[in-house]
Amino acid sequence: MLGVALGSVLTVWAGVPWTMYIARRYTPPDVWTTPLFHETTRLMTLLWALIFLGAAGITAVTPWWVQGPLGVAMYLLGRLSPWMARHYATWRQHRLDAARLGAPPPP
Repeated sequence: MLGVALGSVLTVWAGVPWTMYIARRYTPPDVWTTPLFHETTRLMTLLWALIFLGAAGITAVTPWWVQGPLGVAMYLLGRLSPWMARHYATWRQHRLDAARLGAPPPP
C-alpha cells in the first residue's frame, strides 16, 4: 500500500494522475481538456494516495483478519469515487461561476 500511495503521488507530480484514465470513462471527451477536469483528477488521485497510506497504516498495526473488511471498504470507496468527483466538480464550478459574476460563493 505504501508503494501504491507513493505511485499515486508520483503520477500527480508527473502531470498525469492515474484517476484521469478512470474519469474519462464517466465524462464526455469535450471535458477532458478543461482545467476543472485536471484539478478534479489531481485531487481524487491525492485523496486515493491518502486512502492507500491510511490502509498501509491500518494493516501494519492490526491483525490479518482486518484486511478483508478493509478491502471491502476500499472497494466501496472505489465505487463511490465517480460520484465524489462529480460532486466536487459541480461544487467547484458553482464557486467559479459565482466568483466570475462577483456574487458570494455558495457554501
